[in-house]
Amino acid sequence: MEDALRALHQLSLPAPSPAQLLDLLDSHSDAAERVAQLIALASAPGEGSEGDAADLLGADLLTQAVRAILANLASALEAARAAHEKEREQLQKPAAVKMLPRKAHVARSTAALKRAARAEEESGPMRPRLVFDGGPSYVSRASLAELEPISAADMKLVPRRYEGRVLYLRTVAPPVPYVGLLLEGEDVAGNIVPVAVSHATVQPQGMDAAAALFPVGTLIAIKEPYLSPNYAARAAPGKPLAGIRIDSPTDLKVFRKGETGPPGFELAPAAPAAASASLPWLDDPVALETSSEQSAAVTALLAAGRPGAAWRLLQRARTAEKSATPEHLALEGRIRYHAEDWAGAAAAFEEAMALSEASAGSDLQDGAQSLGDGAQSLGDGGILPPMPLQACLRQARAHAERFTLEPSAAEVRGLYFAAAAGARRLDVRTYVGPAAVRDIEGAGRGLVATRDVQPGEVILLCRAVAPQYPSGPPVLRLNLENGLVSTSSQIAAQSGLIHALVDRPELQLPVLGLTAGPDLPYSAFVREPYPVSVPSLREDAHERPAVDAAYVDGVLRFNAFGPSAAIDAASGAVFPRAMPHPLPAILNHACLPNVSTTFHGDVLLSRALVPLPKGIEIVHPYVRGELPYAVRQAQLSKHAFQCACELCRLDAADGDGAQMRARLVAGELPAILARSGSVLKMRVNATEAPDAKEREAHEDIVEALEGIIDRMAATYQPGRGSLRPELFDVFRSCAAHRAVTDPSRSAQCELDALACAGAEAREDWAAPHSGTGEPAAVLSRLPALHLDASIEAMLASSTRLEASGQPECAIRWTATAVWAHDCIIGGGLDVLVDRFGERYGPALRLWQQRFGRP
Repeated sequence: MEDALRALHQLSLPAPSPAQLLDLLDSHSDAAERVAQLIALASAPGEGSEGDAADLLGADLLTQAVRAILANLASALEAARAAHEKEREQLQKPAAVKMLPRKAHVARSTAALKRAARAEEESGPMRPRLVFDGGPSYVSRASLAELEPISAADMKLVPRRYEGRVLYLRTVAPPVPYVGLLLEGEDVAGNIVPVAVSHATVQPQGMDAAAALFPVGTLIAIKEPYLSPNYAARAAPGKPLAGIRIDSPTDLKVFRKGETGPPGFELAPAAPAAASASLPWLDDPVALETSSEQSAAVTALLAAGRPGAAWRLLQRARTAEKSATPEHLALEGRIRYHAEDWAGAAAAFEEAMALSEASAGSDLQDGAQSLGDGAQSLGDGGILPPMPLQACLRQARAHAERFTLEPSAAEVRGLYFAAAAGARRLDVRTYVGPAAVRDIEGAGRGLVATRDVQPGEVILLCRAVAPQYPSGPPVLRLNLENGLVSTSSQIAAQSGLIHALVDRPELQLPVLGLTAGPDLPYSAFVREPYPVSVPSLREDAHERPAVDAAYVDGVLRFNAFGPSAAIDAASGAVFPRAMPHPLPAILNHACLPNVSTTFHGDVLLSRALVPLPKGIEIVHPYVRGELPYAVRQAQLSKHAFQCACELCRLDAADGDGAQMRARLVAGELPAILARSGSVLKMRVNATEAPDAKEREAHEDIVEALEGIIDRMAATYQPGRGSLRPELFDVFRSCAAHRAVTDPSRSAQCELDALACAGAEAREDWAAPHSGTGEPAAVLSRLPALHLDASIEAMLASSTRLEASGQPECAIRWTATAVWAHDCIIGGGLDVLVDRFGERYGPALRLWQQRFGRP
């Protein structure tokens, strides 16, 4: 990858976009030629600086040059696959290894540092990066005291994991950063050993930042080291070379100033100190001497997203103090607030205020900012931003008092608009409604309703654990065994979650208590009772847990939520959200869900869509139920189960032949819908009656759509009922054209569309509203599929009926949309207007004029 990027840079051409990189990594893709042409077109002749490649070579030669560069990249991928396959075969029969002499290692390390510096200078820190994985991943669960030292000279076989042993090294060169870090270590005998560390940092680092983490002379211990013939593949580019591959960063121990090193090593004065300006990697700072140093270190740890380390440092500082200080109490409140210990945070803030008022020299409120109304954005570390103690206390008390209360419309409104304004980490309390974790026959654990639940009630309001929004370079990771490609967000989420579990070991149960897919054995936490609340900060001494990076990846891959597409259509950025919401992940799948789940920043909100009787399982869709049956089952196969919800049972009963016929008939629909769009654009003035030509065009489209409906209906089994999500869009298109030719039948078409999505109509659905109270909804049961499009169907009917002089019928359709939206998202009329007001203003204004804000 680095050679290809350098060659493109020399031709004044841009690096491939993330979307193009995915095309190039697809071994079955024929997109390489298209990518080559797109990259070459990025520097057209005459548009660059004088003498650039486009002017010198011309378009044809430039395209040929790009083809050659991409062909070399493809060859490099094949070489990586061959090296991986060779290592996999050698695992059964390790071979003797001859390590490079010291001089060769030094020369190789010096060259690698120069290449990294040149790449950073030429292509910048945002250059795309590619690493590989696949095959066994290792993690040591032993403590250093349980392991016997081993020297590099005794590691004679490769590939091999040296179980029960520990390798002590001192770094002799600055680290080479890429996705992971490459280190050069020297053992007691002077042997040089290259080391690659995966997930060393959450985001890829520059050279200066990496050097600050591991200065030359840092003493490290590697637990149960794995000697790989291609040690760097998971962390950085490079040719196959024997070295230590560290898959889980918890296998690496860094000795700090003040610690006792192993025999034969002494900690040099240059070893990194634990101070606020230089936070220790994955470790807690050692005791600091002054109160100001302690406060600065705690603040720095909070800003770095390490509240656990901040809490333990604060506990040590308070133990050394004769009495509590306002500064320490204020920091305690912030840490407890982050850990969702609202009552504890309020108590700490209150005590800090009392001491601050009694102390003439301590005013913690100067220069701070107030909270304001609605959901607030948290800082980069997910920590409460600076604000007066009074505001902190007020917010903590509010969360504590509302802890068991269902979120109000005002809370959801604030949440929605804060996320819409770009806030990523929101100051929102966790709420667990009438639900509990139970064992579900044939489905493991799940959530069940603990009482009867009405549509619209909030089931869950949960913040993600250690959410990541990658701000670094685009990163791709190719699994050389199964071809699976992981993107920037997935890799950052994995690294971030590993670091979060090290910082707060109490999170292991909710996170590692989730299963990691059908191919990985359960963790020890899966058998323990699953918590429904965020665990409290641990008061006991910290012992770094052993975190299996592969298991964390599986937990995220099979449990993480996120609404974004894998590639941003506008920018091509490979930045999907991959957010771990542990408790919502307990929800089992159904293609036909009974809750609506929406995402707002790092917050997940689930509401009941239908009445839920006590004891019923609460289910959420892993894949969209609107997709064809075969596509849903194929996507669910990665979870090693077949869905047996009502929709899937009905689809399965139709038989494979009927499913195939339904897909074949639906294949004609895009052309009809394209014609439909063209005809609808002919309506310059919707208030005027169509002329004969326009009417005929609309009638022709309706006839074609009704033909599709009849042919698809023939593929369903008799007695199936109206749940036919494939026909939803067809009926909606019919409604749009009926609104022109036969308005009285338009509302019926919209109702048919809603029925296809699972809705049920009231018997008096067509009757106008009468009386002075709020009108009855048109539906008695909401749809479970096509949720936003269903709201559009309701508002479209209201708009058409109001325009045709039937305001009392129209108001019932708007009432249905208001009810449906409150059950899907909530937040009141302001949120509904923000989402749909631009297109369906008349229907919503009619409601506002009659009833104001609900």
